[in-house]
Amino acid sequence: MAFYAIKKVFKDAIYPSDIGCYTLGLQLGVVDTTICMGASITVASGISHAGDPRDIFCTIGDSTFLHTGIQGLLNAVYNGANITVVILDNRITAMTGHQPNPNSGMTACGAESPPVSLEAICRACGVIFVESVNPYEVTGMVTVLQEAKKRKGVKVIIAKQLCVISARRAGIKRGSYQVNLRYVPAAGPVYDLAARLLSLQMKGPGLMISVAGAQYALSSVPSGQSPGRERNERKL
Repeated sequence: MAFYAIKKVFKDAIYPSDIGCYTLGLQLGVVDTTICMGASITVASGISHAGDPRDIFCTIGDSTFLHTGIQGLLNAVYNGANITVVILDNRITAMTGHQPNPNSGMTACGAESPPVSLEAICRACGVIFVESVNPYEVTGMVTVLQEAKKRKGVKVIIAKQLCVISARRAGIKRGSYQVNLRYVPAAGPVYDLAARLLSLQMKGPGLMISVAGAQYALSSVPSGQSPGRERNERKL
């Protein structure tokens, strides 16, 4: 959801990124560079000073930021870079096996530890615009991104949401998705649209579609089956 909001607001930006699960954003068109841990902010800062007129938008995870991103952020502020940074905060080092980090609230041995404040660290580095958002609240995140786009200098947005694997292990269940086709331009048949959306998720609670007051509950499409081949819908 974070990448969707980013692409919606910063359509033609340059996207330096970092080492982590979010490197998969390459497939979504929001990752242009991946060099080494912490390089997203330093590369973004360098591009800014090179004079490229496009927006420069970089992404970095919370563990990578704490590992080698703080120095780059401090340098970017100190040297007057014009960049937007999103810290994707899932409170774990998911890429290498879900090891905790100073943001997790526990040590690698399981002992309780006070979690650091990413907001406080960013402000201590001199960043004025620091906002925390829930990336699942897309409208709110888009609004914050739009505000950041208007400003000069270094802006930091912290997208806070548990890693989906951690959430599943903790027994956190997501509610049904809801799509109102009245707000979807050029929407096709109910099932075909739902099937395309559902094809993006391997597992899930199902999709609820609302059209002109009528609701339809649709199951996911089996692997290898084309949307619309077999309809499985039930009017509620």
